[in-house]
Amino acid sequence: MRRKSAYSVFVSIPTEEHAERIKLEGLLSYAHERRGSKWHLQIDDGGLLRHITSNFSSFRYDGVIAYVTSNVQRRELSRLSCPTVLIEDLQDPADPIVRPNVATILCDHYEEGRRAALHLLSLHFRDFAWIGPTQKRLWADRRRQGFVDTVRAHGHTCRCYPMPRGEACRNFSVELPAMAKWLRRLPRPCALFVCRDIRARQVITAANITGITIPDCLAVLGVDDDEIICTTTTPSLSSVSTSDRIIGYTAGRTLDRLLLGQAHGKVLRSNHPTVIPRMSTDADAIRDPYVARALQFVRNHLSDKFDAQTLAAYVKLPRQALQIRAEKVLGVTLGREIQRIRLAAAATALLNTDSSVDMIAHECGFASTSYLSLKMKQAYGKTPLAYRNAHKIF
Repeated sequence: MRRKSAYSVFVSIPTEEHAERIKLEGLLSYAHERRGSKWHLQIDDGGLLRHITSNFSSFRYDGVIAYVTSNVQRRELSRLSCPTVLIEDLQDPADPIVRPNVATILCDHYEEGRRAALHLLSLHFRDFAWIGPTQKRLWADRRRQGFVDTVRAHGHTCRCYPMPRGEACRNFSVELPAMAKWLRRLPRPCALFVCRDIRARQVITAANITGITIPDCLAVLGVDDDEIICTTTTPSLSSVSTSDRIIGYTAGRTLDRLLLGQAHGKVLRSNHPTVIPRMSTDADAIRDPYVARALQFVRNHLSDKFDAQTLAAYVKLPRQALQIRAEKVLGVTLGREIQRIRLAAAATALLNTDSSVDMIAHECGFASTSYLSLKMKQAYGKTPLAYRNAHKIF
C-alpha cells in the first residue's frame, strides 16, 4: 500500500481516569515519534463516538483508535470501513473481534491481581484482604479474582470488604466509619490489595485515623501507579503498574501497520503488570524478628557482597542459629531465600527499567551476567533478555 502524506485518525479515549489519560499519552508519544507521513488526530473523550460510528460515511477518517466500553460500541466499531484498533479495558471478551482491518488490545486485569498476590506472598504474608470500588466494575472483578485465586492456590484465604450502599457509595466521609471498623477486624499483620490507587488512599486515611500502623500491621498495595497519589500518600503507596502508556503506544503502532498494509487484524494482550514498591508494603510478615531483620538487610544491600556470617553478625546471632531459624520460618534455606530476593529484584528491574543486563546483574548482587542468566533460566525458564521481551506486547 502506498504511503500517504498525511492520515486523518479519530481517537476516542475517555480522560476522566488516570489510567486512560496515560493510554492517550502513550498514543500521542507514538504519533509524535513516528517517521514519514503525518497524523492529523481528532481526540474525543467518548462523547462523539456514537455519532461518528452512526454517520461514518460522512467523515473521511483513515483510521480509528477507540477505548471500548460496551458490546454495542464493539459491534459498531468492528463494522467500520477503515483500519481500527479496539482497546478492551472494561470488557474482556471470551471471543474478541478479529478481522482483516480490526485489531484488539486486551488489558489483562486478572494478571494484575495475580501479580499483586505474588508480590505480597513474596513478603511472607499469610493473611490477605481485598477492597474494591464503591460500584460494581468488571475490571475490578477481574483484579479481585486474579488476586483471590492466586492467594488460594498458595493455601491462604482472602477477606473481601463488602461494597458500600446508599450515600456511602458517593461520600467517603459517610463510608469511613464502616471501613475503619472492618480494617480493625483484620488479623495482624495483613496484606491488603486495593482496586485502584485513589481508593487505596482512602484506605490509608481510614487506617491512619484508626491507629493501624502501615506497613507493619497492614501492608497496602494499589493499582495504576499514579505518581501524584502514590508519592503524596503517607506512607507512600506501593502500586501495580499496568503499563497503560505502552498500551497506548502499541495501539498507535498497530494502527500504523494496518494503515500501511504491513499487518492484519489480531489480538494483543497486555501481560506485563509489575509492582512498584514504596513504603506502604515495606515490611516482611515474618514473625521471627531476627530473620526479618536479616532479610531487610539483604533487600537494602543487594549490590553488596555478604554471606550468612555477615547477616548473623548484623542481627547478633550465631550463624548456625540464624540459619536454623530462617529455615524454620521460611521453609527454605537462608541462601535459597537470598537468591530468590535477588532474582525478584532483577526481574523487576528488567521490566521497569532500560538498564543493561550487565548493570542489573551488578546491582542485584550477581557475580556475573552469565550467572544471572543461568539462575533466571532455572527460576523463570528464560534468559534475562528473553524474560524482558516476553513481557512486552507486540
